Amino acid sequence: MNSKNIVIATVVILLLLTGCNDLFNDKFEKINTNPNDPVEVGPDLLLPQGIESAVDHYQGASTGMEFGNLVVQYWARVAGTNQDRYIYSNSQFSGLWNDSYAGELMDFKKIIQLGQELDNPNYQAIGMIMTAWNFSLLTDSYGDIPYSEALKGKDEEAITKPVFDRQQAIYTDLTKQLDEAREIIVPGEHPVNGDILFDNDMMKWKKFANSLRFRLLMRISGKEEVSTELQHLVDNEPMFTDNRDNAQLTYLSDPPNRHPFAELPSGRQNQFRMSRTLIDYLDKLNDPRLEVFADTADANGSLYVGVPNGLSPEAVGEIDISRTSRIGSFFRRPETPGVLMTLAELNFLKAEAAHRGFISGSAEDYYEQGIAASLEQYGVSGLSAYLSQEEVVFDPSQALQQIGNQKWIALYGQGLEAWNEWRRTGYPDLKPSVANDNDDRIPVRMQYPFQLETTNKKHYEEVIGRQGENSINTPVWWDQ
Repeated sequence: MNSKNIVIATVVILLLLTGCNDLFNDKFEKINTNPNDPVEVGPDLLLPQGIESAVDHYQGASTGMEFGNLVVQYWARVAGTNQDRYIYSNSQFSGLWNDSYAGELMDFKKIIQLGQELDNPNYQAIGMIMTAWNFSLLTDSYGDIPYSEALKGKDEEAITKPVFDRQQAIYTDLTKQLDEAREIIVPGEHPVNGDILFDNDMMKWKKFANSLRFRLLMRISGKEEVSTELQHLVDNEPMFTDNRDNAQLTYLSDPPNRHPFAELPSGRQNQFRMSRTLIDYLDKLNDPRLEVFADTADANGSLYVGVPNGLSPEAVGEIDISRTSRIGSFFRRPETPGVLMTLAELNFLKAEAAHRGFISGSAEDYYEQGIAASLEQYGVSGLSAYLSQEEVVFDPSQALQQIGNQKWIALYGQGLEAWNEWRRTGYPDLKPSVANDNDDRIPVRMQYPFQLETTNKKHYEEVIGRQGENSINTPVWWDQ
Protein backbone atom coordinates (compact mmCIF):
# COMPACT_ATOMS: atom_id res chain seq x y z
CA MET A 1 0.00 0.00 0.00
CA ASN A 2 1.50 3.32 -1.02
CA SER A 3 1.79 6.26 1.34
CA LYS A 4 -1.25 8.04 -0.14
CA ASN A 5 -3.48 5.04 0.47
CA ILE A 6 -2.12 4.69 4.00
CA VAL A 7 -3.09 8.32 4.76
CA ILE A 8 -6.59 7.86 3.29
CA ALA A 9 -7.11 4.65 5.26
CA THR A 10 -5.98 6.32 8.48
CA VAL A 11 -8.38 9.23 7.97
CA VAL A 12 -11.30 6.85 7.29
CA ILE A 13 -10.52 4.84 10.44
CA LEU A 14 -10.34 8.01 12.54
CA LEU A 15 -13.64 9.28 11.15
CA LEU A 16 -15.27 5.93 11.85
CA LEU A 17 -13.91 5.87 15.38
CA THR A 18 -15.04 9.44 16.01
CA GLY A 19 -18.49 8.73 14.65
CA CYS A 20 -18.81 5.58 16.73
CA ASN A 21 -17.72 7.49 19.82
CA ASP A 22 -20.27 10.26 19.14
CA LEU A 23 -22.97 7.66 18.53
CA PHE A 24 -22.05 5.88 21.77
CA ASN A 25 -22.18 9.14 23.70
CA ASP A 26 -25.58 10.02 22.21
CA LYS A 27 -26.96 6.62 23.15
CA PHE A 28 -25.43 6.81 26.62
CA GLU A 29 -27.01 10.23 27.24
CA LYS A 30 -30.41 9.02 26.07
CA ILE A 31 -30.23 5.86 28.15
CA ASN A 32 -29.27 7.82 31.27
CA THR A 33 -31.83 10.61 30.85
CA ASN A 34 -35.12 10.15 32.69
CA PRO A 35 -37.87 11.67 30.51
CA ASN A 36 -40.08 11.95 33.60
CA ASP A 37 -37.50 13.93 35.57
CA PRO A 38 -36.46 16.84 33.36
CA VAL A 39 -33.36 18.81 34.29
CA GLU A 40 -35.08 22.11 33.45
CA VAL A 41 -38.47 22.59 35.07
CA GLY A 42 -40.81 24.88 33.16
CA PRO A 43 -43.03 27.57 34.70
CA ASP A 44 -46.11 25.46 33.94
CA LEU A 45 -44.80 22.85 36.41
CA LEU A 46 -43.57 25.28 39.04
CA LEU A 47 -46.75 27.37 39.06
CA PRO A 48 -49.22 24.84 40.54
CA GLN A 49 -46.60 23.76 43.07
CA GLY A 50 -45.94 27.34 44.20
CA ILE A 51 -49.61 28.34 44.35
CA GLU A 52 -50.80 25.29 46.28
CA SER A 53 -47.86 25.48 48.67
CA ALA A 54 -48.54 29.16 49.39
CA VAL A 55 -52.27 28.63 50.00
CA ASP A 56 -51.59 25.52 52.10
CA HIS A 57 -49.32 27.46 54.44
CA TYR A 58 -51.78 30.37 54.67
CA GLN A 59 -54.70 28.07 55.48
CA GLY A 60 -52.68 25.42 57.30
CA ALA A 61 -52.71 24.13 60.84
CA SER A 62 -49.97 26.17 62.51
CA THR A 63 -50.83 29.52 60.92
CA GLY A 64 -54.38 29.69 59.60
CA MET A 65 -56.01 27.39 62.14
CA GLU A 66 -53.97 27.27 65.34
CA PHE A 67 -53.19 30.98 65.22
CA GLY A 68 -55.34 33.00 62.81
CA ASN A 69 -58.79 31.48 63.30
CA LEU A 70 -58.27 31.31 67.06
CA VAL A 71 -56.81 34.75 67.69
CA VAL A 72 -59.70 36.53 65.91
CA GLN A 73 -62.21 34.23 67.62
CA TYR A 74 -63.71 32.42 64.69
CA TRP A 75 -62.83 29.08 66.28
CA ALA A 76 -62.03 27.93 69.81
CA ARG A 77 -60.11 24.93 71.09
CA VAL A 78 -61.59 22.25 73.33
CA ALA A 79 -58.39 20.23 73.71
CA GLY A 80 -54.80 21.38 74.09
CA THR A 81 -55.97 24.94 74.65
CA ASN A 82 -52.55 26.59 74.97
CA GLN A 83 -52.72 28.30 71.56
CA ASP A 84 -56.13 29.70 72.47
CA ARG A 85 -54.61 31.11 75.67
CA TYR A 86 -51.74 32.82 73.80
CA ILE A 87 -49.19 30.25 74.94
CA TYR A 88 -47.12 29.44 71.88
CA SER A 89 -44.03 27.46 71.09
CA ASN A 90 -41.69 29.25 68.71
CA SER A 91 -42.31 26.52 66.13
CA GLN A 92 -45.86 27.94 65.96
CA PHE A 93 -44.43 30.92 64.10
CA SER A 94 -41.34 29.51 62.41
CA GLY A 95 -43.32 27.37 59.96
CA LEU A 96 -44.71 30.30 57.98
CA TRP A 97 -41.25 31.90 57.87
CA ASN A 98 -39.33 28.81 56.83
CA ASP A 99 -41.88 27.49 54.36
CA SER A 100 -42.24 30.86 52.63
CA TYR A 101 -38.55 31.66 52.26
CA ALA A 102 -37.37 28.15 51.43
CA GLY A 103 -40.43 27.08 49.45
CA GLU A 104 -42.97 29.04 47.48
CA LEU A 105 -41.03 32.32 47.30
CA MET A 106 -38.20 30.46 45.61
CA ASP A 107 -40.72 28.93 43.19
CA PHE A 108 -42.15 32.34 42.34
CA LYS A 109 -38.66 33.79 41.89
CA LYS A 110 -37.87 31.05 39.37
CA ILE A 111 -41.19 31.62 37.57
CA ILE A 112 -40.32 35.31 37.19
CA GLN A 113 -36.91 34.41 35.78
CA LEU A 114 -38.36 31.85 33.36
CA GLY A 115 -40.98 34.33 32.23
CA GLN A 116 -38.19 36.74 31.32
CA GLU A 117 -36.12 34.07 29.59
CA LEU A 118 -39.11 32.77 27.62
CA ASP A 119 -40.22 36.30 26.72
CA ASN A 120 -43.56 35.55 28.38
CA PRO A 121 -44.55 38.55 30.53
CA ASN A 122 -47.67 36.79 31.80
CA TYR A 123 -45.66 34.17 33.69
CA GLN A 124 -43.47 36.95 34.99
CA ALA A 125 -46.51 38.92 36.20
CA ILE A 126 -48.03 35.93 37.98
CA GLY A 127 -44.75 35.33 39.81
CA MET A 128 -44.57 38.98 40.81
CA ILE A 129 -48.16 39.10 42.11
CA MET A 130 -47.82 35.95 44.17
CA THR A 131 -44.47 37.15 45.50
CA ALA A 132 -46.08 40.43 46.57
CA TRP A 133 -48.94 38.58 48.27
CA ASN A 134 -46.55 36.22 50.05
CA PHE A 135 -44.23 38.99 51.24
CA SER A 136 -47.21 41.04 52.44
CA LEU A 137 -48.26 38.05 54.53
CA LEU A 138 -44.79 37.80 56.03
CA THR A 139 -44.29 41.47 56.82
CA ASP A 140 -47.81 41.82 58.24
CA SER A 141 -47.09 38.88 60.53
CA TYR A 142 -43.53 39.69 61.65
CA GLY A 143 -42.92 43.37 60.83
CA ASP A 144 -39.45 44.10 59.44
CA ILE A 145 -38.22 41.10 57.43
CA PRO A 146 -35.50 40.16 54.92
CA TYR A 147 -36.72 41.51 51.58
CA SER A 148 -34.22 43.32 49.34
CA GLU A 149 -31.50 40.71 50.04
CA ALA A 150 -33.82 37.74 50.50
CA LEU A 151 -33.85 34.66 48.25
CA LYS A 152 -30.26 35.23 47.14
CA GLY A 153 -28.53 32.37 48.92
CA LYS A 154 -27.98 30.50 45.65
CA ASP A 155 -27.19 33.52 43.49
CA GLU A 156 -23.67 34.51 42.47
CA GLU A 157 -23.57 36.98 45.35
CA ALA A 158 -24.75 34.22 47.74
CA ILE A 159 -26.30 36.35 50.47
CA THR A 160 -27.04 33.91 53.27
CA LYS A 161 -27.44 36.49 56.03
CA PRO A 162 -29.78 39.13 54.59
CA VAL A 163 -30.62 42.44 56.21
CA PHE A 164 -34.09 43.04 57.64
CA ASP A 165 -35.79 45.78 55.63
CA ARG A 166 -38.10 48.25 57.32
CA GLN A 167 -41.76 47.48 56.79
CA GLN A 168 -42.41 50.94 55.38
CA ALA A 169 -39.85 50.39 52.61
CA ILE A 170 -41.21 46.91 51.94
CA TYR A 171 -44.71 48.27 51.44
CA THR A 172 -43.44 50.93 49.08
CA ASP A 173 -41.83 48.27 46.91
CA LEU A 174 -44.73 45.80 47.11
CA THR A 175 -47.18 48.33 45.71
CA LYS A 176 -44.63 49.21 43.02
CA GLN A 177 -44.23 45.53 42.09
CA LEU A 178 -47.99 45.12 41.78
CA ASP A 179 -48.12 48.17 39.53
CA GLU A 180 -45.41 46.75 37.28
CA ALA A 181 -47.02 43.31 37.19
CA ARG A 182 -50.34 44.80 36.13
CA GLU A 183 -48.71 46.76 33.33
CA ILE A 184 -46.92 43.80 31.75
CA ILE A 185 -49.95 41.49 31.70
CA VAL A 186 -51.20 40.89 28.15
CA PRO A 187 -54.58 39.10 28.21
CA GLY A 188 -55.14 37.02 25.09
CA GLU A 189 -51.42 36.74 24.30
CA HIS A 190 -48.47 34.82 25.73
CA PRO A 191 -50.50 31.83 26.96
CA VAL A 192 -49.74 30.30 30.34
CA ASN A 193 -50.41 26.83 31.75
CA GLY A 194 -50.49 25.42 35.25
CA ASP A 195 -52.47 28.31 36.76
CA ILE A 196 -54.65 26.57 39.35
CA LEU A 197 -55.82 29.86 40.87
CA PHE A 198 -57.46 31.56 37.88
CA ASP A 199 -57.36 28.82 35.24
CA ASN A 200 -54.90 30.77 33.06
CA ASP A 201 -57.19 33.83 32.84
CA MET A 202 -54.80 36.80 32.80
CA MET A 203 -57.53 39.42 33.14
CA LYS A 204 -58.38 37.90 36.50
CA TRP A 205 -54.73 38.16 37.50
CA LYS A 206 -54.82 41.83 36.56
CA LYS A 207 -57.91 42.32 38.73
CA PHE A 208 -56.22 40.50 41.60
CA ALA A 209 -53.11 42.68 41.32
CA ASN A 210 -55.20 45.85 41.54
CA SER A 211 -57.48 44.56 44.31
CA LEU A 212 -54.49 43.41 46.34
CA ARG A 213 -52.86 46.78 45.81
CA PHE A 214 -56.01 48.45 47.14
CA ARG A 215 -55.76 46.25 50.25
CA LEU A 216 -52.11 47.11 50.84
CA LEU A 217 -52.71 50.83 50.41
CA MET A 218 -55.53 50.71 52.95
CA ARG A 219 -53.26 48.77 55.30
CA ILE A 220 -50.87 51.73 55.48
CA SER A 221 -53.52 54.45 55.22
CA GLY A 222 -52.96 55.43 58.85
CA LYS A 223 -49.31 56.12 58.12
CA GLU A 224 -49.13 57.52 54.59
CA GLU A 225 -51.20 59.53 52.12
CA VAL A 226 -52.85 57.00 49.83
CA SER A 227 -55.97 58.70 48.51
CA THR A 228 -54.52 59.62 45.10
CA GLU A 229 -53.45 56.06 44.37
CA LEU A 230 -56.72 54.60 45.68
CA GLN A 231 -58.80 56.93 43.52
CA HIS A 232 -56.67 56.06 40.49
CA LEU A 233 -57.43 52.38 41.03
CA VAL A 234 -61.17 53.05 41.34
CA ASP A 235 -61.26 55.28 38.26
CA ASN A 236 -58.88 53.55 35.90
CA GLU A 237 -58.03 49.97 36.77
CA PRO A 238 -60.01 46.71 36.69
CA MET A 239 -60.64 45.18 40.10
CA PHE A 240 -62.93 42.43 41.39
CA THR A 241 -66.52 42.99 40.25
CA ASP A 242 -67.94 39.49 40.66
CA ASN A 243 -67.44 36.55 43.03
CA ARG A 244 -66.08 34.66 40.05
CA ASP A 245 -63.11 37.03 40.27
CA ASN A 246 -62.25 35.91 43.81
CA ALA A 247 -58.68 34.77 44.37
CA GLN A 248 -59.24 31.31 45.76
CA LEU A 249 -57.83 27.86 45.23
CA THR A 250 -60.46 25.14 44.85
CA TYR A 251 -58.95 22.03 46.38
CA LEU A 252 -59.63 18.52 45.13
CA SER A 253 -61.28 15.53 46.77
CA ASP A 254 -58.21 13.31 46.74
CA PRO A 255 -54.99 13.66 48.75
CA PRO A 256 -52.55 15.34 48.66
CA ASN A 257 -54.61 18.12 47.05
CA ARG A 258 -57.28 18.47 49.73
CA HIS A 259 -57.91 21.51 51.93
CA PRO A 260 -55.50 21.48 54.92
CA PHE A 261 -58.37 21.15 57.42
CA ALA A 262 -59.66 18.06 55.62
CA GLU A 263 -56.14 16.63 55.79
CA LEU A 264 -56.27 16.63 59.60
CA PRO A 265 -57.30 13.38 61.30
CA SER A 266 -60.89 13.51 62.55
CA GLY A 267 -59.71 13.52 66.15
CA ARG A 268 -57.66 16.62 65.49
CA GLN A 269 -60.55 18.32 63.67
CA ASN A 270 -62.75 17.71 66.69
CA GLN A 271 -60.37 19.70 68.88
CA PHE A 272 -61.85 22.81 67.26
CA ARG A 273 -65.29 24.26 67.91
CA MET A 274 -66.96 27.49 66.88
CA SER A 275 -66.08 30.48 69.03
CA ARG A 276 -68.85 31.85 71.21
CA THR A 277 -67.81 35.35 70.10
CA LEU A 278 -68.74 34.71 66.47
CA ILE A 279 -71.77 32.51 67.17
CA ASP A 280 -73.32 35.07 69.53
CA TYR A 281 -72.73 37.94 67.13
CA LEU A 282 -74.18 36.13 64.12
CA ASP A 283 -77.13 34.96 66.19
CA LYS A 284 -77.77 38.52 67.36
CA LEU A 285 -77.94 39.68 63.72
CA ASN A 286 -80.05 36.73 62.55
CA ASP A 287 -77.22 36.25 60.09
CA PRO A 288 -78.02 33.60 57.47
CA ARG A 289 -74.31 32.78 57.07
CA LEU A 290 -74.37 31.08 60.47
CA GLU A 291 -75.79 27.90 58.97
CA VAL A 292 -72.80 27.71 56.62
CA PHE A 293 -70.10 28.66 59.10
CA ALA A 294 -71.24 26.30 61.86
CA ASP A 295 -73.03 23.04 62.52
CA THR A 296 -75.95 22.97 64.92
CA ALA A 297 -75.42 21.61 68.40
CA ASP A 298 -78.77 19.88 68.92
CA ALA A 299 -80.71 17.06 67.34
CA ASN A 300 -83.40 19.43 66.08
CA GLY A 301 -80.89 21.38 64.02
CA SER A 302 -81.88 24.76 65.39
CA LEU A 303 -79.41 25.57 68.17
CA TYR A 304 -75.91 26.93 67.68
CA VAL A 305 -73.56 26.88 70.68
CA GLY A 306 -70.10 28.40 70.67
CA VAL A 307 -67.23 27.84 73.09
CA PRO A 308 -65.48 30.72 74.90
CA ASN A 309 -61.94 31.24 73.67
CA GLY A 310 -59.05 30.30 75.91
CA LEU A 311 -60.67 28.12 78.52
CA SER A 312 -58.42 26.35 80.99
CA PRO A 313 -58.24 22.54 80.66
CA GLU A 314 -60.33 22.29 83.83
CA ALA A 315 -63.04 24.56 82.43
CA VAL A 316 -63.12 22.61 79.17
CA GLY A 317 -63.69 19.45 81.20
CA GLU A 318 -66.93 20.92 82.53
CA ILE A 319 -68.41 21.41 79.03
CA ASP A 320 -70.52 18.87 77.21
CA ILE A 321 -68.53 19.09 73.99
CA SER A 322 -71.11 17.02 72.11
CA ARG A 323 -73.57 19.88 72.55
CA THR A 324 -71.39 22.57 71.01
CA SER A 325 -71.14 23.61 67.38
CA ARG A 326 -68.52 22.03 65.16
CA ILE A 327 -66.92 23.90 62.28
CA GLY A 328 -69.51 23.97 59.49
CA SER A 329 -69.56 20.99 57.15
CA PHE A 330 -68.87 23.29 54.20
CA PHE A 331 -65.48 24.08 55.74
CA ARG A 332 -64.70 20.46 56.53
CA ARG A 333 -64.95 19.33 52.91
CA PRO A 334 -61.77 18.42 51.02
CA GLU A 335 -62.84 20.77 48.18
CA THR A 336 -63.37 23.82 50.40
CA PRO A 337 -61.78 26.81 48.63
CA GLY A 338 -58.59 28.25 50.08
CA VAL A 339 -59.37 31.97 49.84
CA LEU A 340 -56.77 34.72 49.40
CA MET A 341 -59.05 37.69 48.64
CA THR A 342 -62.69 38.24 47.72
CA LEU A 343 -65.03 40.80 46.23
CA ALA A 344 -66.69 41.16 49.64
CA GLU A 345 -63.42 42.22 51.28
CA LEU A 346 -62.67 44.69 48.49
CA ASN A 347 -66.12 46.27 48.81
CA PHE A 348 -65.71 46.74 52.56
CA LEU A 349 -62.30 48.33 51.98
CA LYS A 350 -63.91 50.67 49.45
CA ALA A 351 -66.67 51.47 51.95
CA GLU A 352 -64.09 52.50 54.53
CA ALA A 353 -62.09 54.46 51.95
CA ALA A 354 -65.21 56.34 50.83
CA HIS A 355 -66.25 57.09 54.41
CA ARG A 356 -62.78 58.46 55.19
CA GLY A 357 -62.78 60.60 52.05
CA PHE A 358 -60.04 58.69 50.23
CA ILE A 359 -62.21 57.86 47.21
CA SER A 360 -65.43 59.11 45.67
CA GLY A 361 -68.60 57.08 45.88
CA SER A 362 -71.10 56.10 48.54
CA ALA A 363 -69.79 54.34 51.63
CA GLU A 364 -73.27 52.96 52.21
CA ASP A 365 -73.46 51.48 48.71
CA TYR A 366 -70.06 49.80 49.05
CA TYR A 367 -71.02 48.51 52.51
CA GLU A 368 -74.22 46.93 51.21
CA GLN A 369 -72.39 45.54 48.19
CA GLY A 370 -69.90 43.93 50.55
CA ILE A 371 -72.65 42.17 52.47
CA ALA A 372 -74.36 41.14 49.24
CA ALA A 373 -71.13 39.68 47.85
CA SER A 374 -70.47 37.72 51.05
CA LEU A 375 -73.96 36.20 51.14
CA GLU A 376 -73.74 35.32 47.45
CA GLN A 377 -70.30 33.77 47.99
CA TYR A 378 -71.93 31.17 50.24
CA GLY A 379 -75.15 30.80 48.29
CA VAL A 380 -77.18 32.35 51.09
CA SER A 381 -80.48 34.16 50.44
CA GLY A 382 -82.34 36.78 52.46
CA LEU A 383 -80.27 39.85 51.61
CA SER A 384 -83.13 42.38 51.74
CA ALA A 385 -84.37 41.19 55.12
CA TYR A 386 -80.85 41.17 56.50
CA LEU A 387 -80.05 44.71 55.31
CA SER A 388 -83.29 46.03 56.84
CA GLN A 389 -82.36 45.04 60.39
CA GLU A 390 -81.70 47.92 62.75
CA GLU A 391 -78.16 46.82 63.61
CA VAL A 392 -77.28 46.25 59.97
CA VAL A 393 -78.81 49.39 58.42
CA PHE A 394 -75.92 51.70 57.56
CA ASP A 395 -75.40 54.44 60.14
CA PRO A 396 -72.81 57.10 59.16
CA SER A 397 -72.10 57.79 62.84
CA GLN A 398 -71.17 54.11 63.35
CA ALA A 399 -69.82 53.48 59.87
CA LEU A 400 -66.30 52.31 60.67
CA GLN A 401 -67.55 49.92 63.34
CA GLN A 402 -70.25 48.49 61.07
CA ILE A 403 -67.86 48.10 58.16
CA GLY A 404 -65.20 46.51 60.37
CA ASN A 405 -67.63 44.08 61.96
CA GLN A 406 -69.10 43.02 58.63
CA LYS A 407 -65.63 42.62 57.13
CA TRP A 408 -64.71 40.35 60.05
CA ILE A 409 -67.72 38.17 59.28
CA ALA A 410 -66.92 38.10 55.56
CA LEU A 411 -63.30 37.12 56.23
CA TYR A 412 -64.37 33.99 58.13
CA GLY A 413 -61.84 31.23 57.53
CA GLN A 414 -59.11 33.74 56.62
CA GLY A 415 -57.89 34.14 60.16
CA LEU A 416 -54.60 35.85 59.37
CA GLU A 417 -56.18 38.50 57.16
CA ALA A 418 -58.94 39.11 59.72
CA TRP A 419 -56.21 39.52 62.36
CA ASN A 420 -54.45 42.07 60.15
CA GLU A 421 -57.63 44.08 59.79
CA TRP A 422 -58.53 43.82 63.47
CA ARG A 423 -55.10 45.20 64.38
CA ARG A 424 -55.43 48.01 61.84
CA THR A 425 -58.99 49.11 62.59
CA GLY A 426 -59.75 47.85 66.08
CA TYR A 427 -62.93 46.16 64.86
CA PRO A 428 -64.58 44.05 65.99
CA ASP A 429 -64.19 44.86 69.69
CA LEU A 430 -62.62 41.56 70.68
CA LYS A 431 -61.93 40.72 74.31
CA PRO A 432 -58.87 38.67 75.27
CA SER A 433 -59.45 34.96 75.71
CA VAL A 434 -60.74 33.82 79.08
CA ALA A 435 -57.75 32.22 80.79
CA ASN A 436 -55.04 33.82 78.70
CA ASP A 437 -51.39 33.92 79.70
CA ASN A 438 -50.56 37.30 78.16
CA ASP A 439 -51.76 39.84 80.72
CA ASP A 440 -55.12 40.20 78.97
CA ARG A 441 -53.55 41.30 75.69
CA ILE A 442 -54.43 39.84 72.31
CA PRO A 443 -51.24 39.12 70.30
CA VAL A 444 -50.34 41.75 67.71
CA ARG A 445 -47.34 40.09 66.09
CA MET A 446 -45.71 36.74 65.38
CA GLN A 447 -42.30 36.08 66.90
CA TYR A 448 -39.25 35.69 64.68
CA PRO A 449 -37.93 32.11 64.62
CA PHE A 450 -35.40 31.73 67.42
CA GLN A 451 -32.78 30.23 65.12
CA LEU A 452 -32.23 33.69 63.61
CA GLU A 453 -30.42 34.66 66.82
CA THR A 454 -27.54 32.44 65.72
CA THR A 455 -27.93 32.01 61.95
CA ASN A 456 -28.26 35.76 61.26
CA LYS A 457 -27.10 37.22 64.55
CA LYS A 458 -25.90 40.64 63.37
CA HIS A 459 -29.01 41.59 61.43
CA TYR A 460 -31.30 39.96 63.99
CA GLU A 461 -29.86 42.15 66.74
CA GLU A 462 -30.20 45.20 64.48
CA VAL A 463 -33.90 44.61 63.88
CA ILE A 464 -34.63 43.90 67.53
CA GLY A 465 -32.90 47.13 68.48
CA ARG A 466 -34.94 49.03 65.91
CA GLN A 467 -38.35 47.37 66.01
CA GLY A 468 -38.50 46.20 69.60
CA GLU A 469 -38.54 43.00 71.61
CA ASN A 470 -39.18 39.74 69.74
CA SER A 471 -42.58 39.47 71.39
CA ILE A 472 -46.19 38.81 70.45
CA ASN A 473 -46.93 42.21 71.99
CA THR A 474 -44.59 44.32 69.82
CA PRO A 475 -46.71 46.03 67.13
CA VAL A 476 -45.59 46.25 63.52
CA TRP A 477 -45.01 49.65 61.89
CA TRP A 478 -48.49 50.20 60.42
CA ASP A 479 -50.07 49.22 63.74
CA GLN A 480 -48.17 51.74 65.87
